[in-house]
Amino acid sequence: MKDTEIVVSEFSDTKKPGKIFIDYLQNSQGRTMICPYSLRAIEDATVSCPLEWAELKKGLKPTQFNLLTMAKRKFDPWKSILDNPQKLEVK
Repeated sequence: MKDTEIVVSEFSDTKKPGKIFIDYLQNSQGRTMICPYSLRAIEDATVSCPLEWAELKKGLKPTQFNLLTMAKRKFDPWKSILDNPQKLEVK
């Protein structure tokens, strides 16, 4: 097995080359990570939003991606997600 195929859930293992860290502890109350396209419970109603690399520019602000702007967005980041399936072996 290649090292690049190993998924780990212990942070100390992430320093080893070819490891993919899955932080399952972020799925609990009080954590700041949320699912893509989730609405954040703040005054600006920002949305967790996947971006294309071309969209990452100097001056980009989270407030640009809110409840109103996301409804108008035409970009579908998952349009071809199933075109190149991958497998990760969990140990």
